[in-house]
Amino acid sequence: MTDQYQLAVGPHRRPGGGRCAMEWVAYLAGEAHTDAPSSVSPVLAAFTRSRNDSLDDRTRQRLRPYLGRTIRTVDDGLDDWRAWQCTDWLVRACVPALLEHAGLTRHAVALWQSSLPEILGAPLHDAARAAARTRRERRDGTSSDGARHATRALARASGWEAARAAVRATPADEVRSRAVDLACRAARDAVWAAAWRDGASPWAAARPVAEGLQRSSFVLLDRLLPGVVVPAPPVFAVA
Repeated sequence: MTDQYQLAVGPHRRPGGGRCAMEWVAYLAGEAHTDAPSSVSPVLAAFTRSRNDSLDDRTRQRLRPYLGRTIRTVDDGLDDWRAWQCTDWLVRACVPALLEHAGLTRHAVALWQSSLPEILGAPLHDAARAAARTRRERRDGTSSDGARHATRALARASGWEAARAAVRATPADEVRSRAVDLACRAARDAVWAAAWRDGASPWAAARPVAEGLQRSSFVLLDRLLPGVVVPAPPVFAVA
């Protein structure tokens, strides 16, 4: 990698203004400047675009070793599998971690210990209702800039928006789409519930969870890609 190979928040009208992850992929693949290269699976492109734009500048560069592996993945027949992998990660890794952070351990364990088909029934609905109820109960009626910042920062760092974007890039599957939307609502409510509870320092309390999920999202990306396994880097900066 050279100093000139830097990933920037995208998209860009011209490469002179910088390149985001998918714009670099287009360049590496010999395509015209675009953030939607024709050689890349729409699922991988959606996931990577979301991760690129949600990570801080230093952590964004951790995407670079993965980019070459996205080339020639379009029409490889794996996108439905990738969408289910993203769904599974969201409902059995991301949401449980956020529920546990909010103190909803029983519901987190129910998701961790269930298979994906089981989760799409009662466990996920029960967890979403519990997170919404806890968020309402903990809010004291006053505005909290700290809670808002912690919620936004954790949402950006965790990767649940990338998983949702990846699923939405596939042909609609009613069961999968409903599960992902419910999981994202549960995740957001759990983060808010934790932020209201933690009062003066919600981001300090949430940061270890954010870092863990950030690492997990890189492991997920590695699993979605063909080719040589690239271990997730051990240290991540979360702004």
